[in-house]
Amino acid sequence: MLAPRPQVVLTLDVAGLVAGYGDRAAVSPINSGNARRRPACRGAATFVSYAEWVRSGWASEAAALGIRERRRSHPPAELTVTGAIPDAMRYVTAVSRLAADERFGER
Repeated sequence: MLAPRPQVVLTLDVAGLVAGYGDRAAVSPINSGNARRRPACRGAATFVSYAEWVRSGWASEAAALGIRERRRSHPPAELTVTGAIPDAMRYVTAVSRLAADERFGER
């Protein structure tokens, strides 16, 4: 196992990012990288285009994965943008440096 390392957390203006890149954005209702305990059903359909999510919530995810549709009020857990964001720093509103043994939100 690797030793903990210092981390940097970037806080983003997500509304601004979506305004600028929403046509290439997709959202996921789950943390797609965490599959340790009782992993949620996932697949390519877990990522729903932002425009589709605004229109119909998680309906396309449920239909493609054969699962019960999540409530419309279920917020996205992840936002992805296809391709590069050349002006990414424009959307950074804060930078937090964490010590190797510090967890985000402990301050």
